[in-house]
Amino acid sequence: DSDEDGISDGAEARFDTDADGINNGLESNNTDLDNDGEFDDVDPIELPAECAVAGQTRRETVVLGSAQDVADFEDSAVACVIGYLIIGDDVGPVNLTHLQVVTGRVIVRESLGDTVTLGALTRAGSLEVEENTLLTSLSLPVLTLIDTDLRIVSNPVLATLDIRALRKVGGSVIITNNGALVTLALPALEQIGGDFTISDNDALVNLELNTLIQIDGDLVISNND
Repeated sequence: DSDEDGISDGAEARFDTDADGINNGLESNNTDLDNDGEFDDVDPIELPAECAVAGQTRRETVVLGSAQDVADFEDSAVACVIGYLIIGDDVGPVNLTHLQVVTGRVIVRESLGDTVTLGALTRAGSLEVEENTLLTSLSLPVLTLIDTDLRIVSNPVLATLDIRALRKVGGSVIITNNGALVTLALPALEQIGGDFTISDNDALVNLELNTLIQIDGDLVISNND
């Protein structure tokens, strides 16, 4: 099964930054990368049509570590990344309007930007948003499928989380330690393939799960407001 051989293996590896920055941290911790910084085997999902159009696809890890990186990537109008997308360091606000598919992990970690908007993204291998001390808003309004894990962890001022279209998460959903998050709305979510953990979100008072019918792992909701 391509899901098991591809994305799930990559998602099990943890991503750590070091003093040399996000890109070096990725290269030192991810055995899927070859010497050119590209993936030896990056076909973890059945590629949609967006990934078959010449000029709209990148078969590599994309690291956005500055405002110029973000601007250049947006100007390139890339619709599909066959690899990872990493957002971090001094990026400022991020607003990507063309990107529709990332076959690997989408990582937003230790970013100094206050907003991240991926307005056209419909599918990702995983979504990992962790330890962003300035992030107040995360918006992925048309994201419908995450092949492995969804992790929203330790973002102390994150007040707006828009993943309203999300229908299926193939792995676990972990939303913890987001002290400013008042409302968690997952109105379209139907299926979680692993654990579902919502904990230690000190301000959380509203939880919307209108359509959830399947959790294959453990359910933990604790220590919220």
